[in-house]
Amino acid sequence: MTLFHIVILALIQGLTEFIPVSSSAHLILPSKLFENWPDQGLDFDIAVHLGTLLAVIIFYRKDIYFMVSSFCKSVFKGRMPTDEYGLMALYIVIATIPVGIAGILLKDYIEAYTRNGIIIASTTIFFGLLLYFAELFNRRYSKASLAKLQTIKTENQPKTDIQKDYKPLSLKAAIGIGFAQMLAIIPGTSRSGITLTAGYFFGLSPKSAAKFSFLLSIPTIAASALLAAKDIAETPGSMSISFIITAMVISFITAYIVIKVFLELLTKLGLLPYVIYRLLLGVFLLYVFW
Repeated sequence: MTLFHIVILALIQGLTEFIPVSSSAHLILPSKLFENWPDQGLDFDIAVHLGTLLAVIIFYRKDIYFMVSSFCKSVFKGRMPTDEYGLMALYIVIATIPVGIAGILLKDYIEAYTRNGIIIASTTIFFGLLLYFAELFNRRYSKASLAKLQTIKTENQPKTDIQKDYKPLSLKAAIGIGFAQMLAIIPGTSRSGITLTAGYFFGLSPKSAAKFSFLLSIPTIAASALLAAKDIAETPGSMSISFIITAMVISFITAYIVIKVFLELLTKLGLLPYVIYRLLLGVFLLYVFW
């Protein structure tokens, strides 16, 4: 790989890891679409994933501190966490278990049979449409809740059983999002996309769903990097240290900016731009690979 390949792929990883378009698919596509484009190798994958992992950790550093602190205090006292941060940490642990099991059991099968253009095109389109329906459902749910809240305000009744215009994160939602995340091991699905989709169907607000999705990525990305590191230890890569550091820095900076911009635009633009992009990309890939 040349420096040009490193820069392009690191930018792709940083740009696509946290938006619902599938970073794994976008990293596979250059070698599928362009002749003589080299496979990036496991050492590169670890470098860019560590870069995006560092980005989300630094972005949510305060939340992570309070989550870890609250969760550890509860564990040391021998009880379940009850505050917001402790519960968030518990939900992340629970939601990570399904994808961890799926990754260990299906890793070889996924790499052998799903890294092709037709499957990527199909999953890009299908889960893009599902993302669109999830947002429609979420908007209708929000409007219904707001209408009910307005009725209660008009009648001067207490606001019991009303959680603003969306549901709070619950154990049920965390488990559902965790099982949905299992599908992200298939290229083209998008880890952030499928967890946002599930969060929207469970009635979470866009920002709550996005925050849980991003925080949930931390153990998932870390685990996948560790698995890749194990493979590298068995078959060492050939990328230079300078290229690895370059890839990590580029993916880190890009991913940090993307997280910030994505959260700012989520409530303004919604998910439709990403749905349109996925549909156009999926149709193009079907045309190329059919």
